[in-house]
Amino acid sequence: SVGKDSNNPHFKSRYASLNAHLDEADAALNTHGLMLLQPTGLTESGVSFVESVIVHAESGQFISSSIPSKYSIPAYRKSF
Repeated sequence: SVGKDSNNPHFKSRYASLNAHLDEADAALNTHGLMLLQPTGLTESGVSFVESVIVHAESGQFISSSIPSKYSIPAYRKSF
């Protein structure tokens, strides 16, 4: 279960941030020797995208998927 680590003062409520969800996902993946990578990039036509890649550390096998974005994507993500 992901803990609620952030506050929403407008609705006077708490919620689990994206980093809290990523921390939980990384812990579960690491248990099985997997890691999540999410590089960003631009297509030849200038469309930005995020690619999600799950890699098995020992064998190097991976699965990936990408999704385009109509918004500019910053090249920053918290390191684990």
